[in-house]
Amino acid sequence: MTSYILDEKTKWKYLPWNQIKQKVDILKYRIYQASKVCNKNLIYKTQNIFVNSNEVKVLAIQSTCKSIKSSYLRWNKENYNISDVSKTHIFSHLFDGKNLYKMDASLQSLVNKIEQYIIYLCLQSEWNARFRSIFCTNLCDGISTQVENRNIIHNNSYYKSIICNDYLIDFKVYVPIKYINIKYVKKKSKHLHIFYPE
Repeated sequence: MTSYILDEKTKWKYLPWNQIKQKVDILKYRIYQASKVCNKNLIYKTQNIFVNSNEVKVLAIQSTCKSIKSSYLRWNKENYNISDVSKTHIFSHLFDGKNLYKMDASLQSLVNKIEQYIIYLCLQSEWNARFRSIFCTNLCDGISTQVENRNIIHNNSYYKSIICNDYLIDFKVYVPIKYINIKYVKKKSKHLHIFYPE
């Protein structure tokens, strides 16, 4: 792997992005494999390695900054570029609650969003291993104008149906509920800011 130095002089567009993405994918795959065998200690260990990985942090910063830029361009027709120096400054303050208050409020919220994205990436592989989805779709002619959602749990399966005026979509998602540890899910979700409304 090509080594790189991350400081205030670093040009982010010249970082070895393919290698960074490859390292992140390898770590996500390790979490996925640990989740498939249901080894909690191995899951925690690989998730800890994932969250503390510099490559994951760099990729999360870049992805979040690109997402913000494209969102503002699309909706407000404004262009927001986050400088490489700011990205490096954000990198040094990720998961550092002690010095976060010294930063500008807008950068604090950006650090918060990036931390949430890292946690999302960390949990994504674990949950992909735990849930297997089967989709059955029924489509009728017409254009949807009003949507009604219904969630039904029946016989250890989860059904979601979306009913529109002339349009019907039924999604049958198989979730093996008997294998889900509800206390574990609640414990995980309490420590995450992802689930809080903005």
